[in-house]
Amino acid sequence: MDKKKKAYHLINILVLLLALVWFFCDFGNARSLFHDRWNWSIASLIVTVIVVHAIKAFRLYFALYGANITWKGYLETYCKVTPVSMVLPFKIGELFRMYCYGTQIGNYLRGVVIVLLDRFVDTAALITIMALFRLFHGAKITMLIYLLLCFLVAAIGAYLIYPGLYRFWKNYLLRAKASRHKLWGLRVLESLWAIYAEVESVVKGRGMVLYLVSLAAWLVEIGNVFLVNKFTLHQMGAGGMVSAYLTSAISGRDSAELSQFVFVSVIVLLLMYLILWIMKIANHGKGGRQ
Repeated sequence: MDKKKKAYHLINILVLLLALVWFFCDFGNARSLFHDRWNWSIASLIVTVIVVHAIKAFRLYFALYGANITWKGYLETYCKVTPVSMVLPFKIGELFRMYCYGTQIGNYLRGVVIVLLDRFVDTAALITIMALFRLFHGAKITMLIYLLLCFLVAAIGAYLIYPGLYRFWKNYLLRAKASRHKLWGLRVLESLWAIYAEVESVVKGRGMVLYLVSLAAWLVEIGNVFLVNKFTLHQMGAGGMVSAYLTSAISGRDSAELSQFVFVSVIVLLLMYLILWIMKIANHGKGGRQ
């Protein structure tokens, strides 16, 4: 095993151990988390978690289409990095996702771009649903939603206008008298163009599909919250519970329903990862005996 693979496995072990410790600190008393859940609602939550992550796994695999990655290898990585991303704070898990996918496809820049795009379309779908829900539910649209909408519009605008800016400034710098600052400016332009080219290669022909898939995932997730609270006659009401759930998802604040979703997601994905890992070991064993 070369040094790069050793470093990769070591980082994986350390991050997974950190996530496991953090998970037990956050969910040490899991029984109390589900004390007001009926058996059928827990079963509904498990099914929802499986469906939502199946949709999200497809979304990211679709974004990775064309990269040198097999479905089995991708699924193993997804089941490993997603629980880490859901558990660890301060977006540490997102950095781990970028590192793992970048290593797997052999292109760290593409790994970063794909993970960021995955988060972007997920957030765009969440903002869309939240804005529409508050609009039709009669609730006030918060400042946070306005700020995130502005960010999304600005990001899309930057993507659309950058090719024109790149051509203009490149022609200007090439025609201007050579200097250290102008050479530095050209290097910055080329670096930004490399990032833009990676974004374009993923977005082109796939951006709208990724967004629609994200909408489907969120609709399934909040649909379960709505139905469970509709039939359990929660005091807040099904509509109010969905609004609180969406607010928690977008602001990062804790809510019982979101914590339950995270807990079940981590358990389901880690079980899936363990099954894939055992199957991988078994296949290697069969190959060795042949």
